[in-house]
Amino acid sequence: MGPTQRIFRSASVMLFAISAVVHLLVCTHLAPDWGKYPFALHLGVFAVGLPTVLALVSRYRGGLPAGYFLGRFREQSARMRVCSAAVLGYAMLNFVLCAAGVCGDPKTDLVALRIFSGHWMAIYWSFFWLLRSPI
Repeated sequence: MGPTQRIFRSASVMLFAISAVVHLLVCTHLAPDWGKYPFALHLGVFAVGLPTVLALVSRYRGGLPAGYFLGRFREQSARMRVCSAAVLGYAMLNFVLCAAGVCGDPKTDLVALRIFSGHWMAIYWSFFWLLRSPI
């Protein structure tokens, strides 16, 4: 694994942690009035995701082999697969509950932030496990 890949892997862990903190604060109603600032975490998806996708495109010019992501997922340790399934499952459950109005009015900023922060956790975690082994 090269130093560039380590940097982006570290960035994905850092952004996962930030989105988890934002999510936890929103879920516990301890979030201050941030306004729209937490939505800047959208930029992290491009900051980590774009280089990852470009690295994949440059390596596999003819397109990714069939089942590439599933194969990469299976390469991970059992603990990592369980954590990945838990993060993805939680993000999906969080989205369904919030969109259904169980967590409050989906049109309010805090509920929208809760929905987005759950998605950010899943996205950053996915980039982390994708970057754990050589691309």
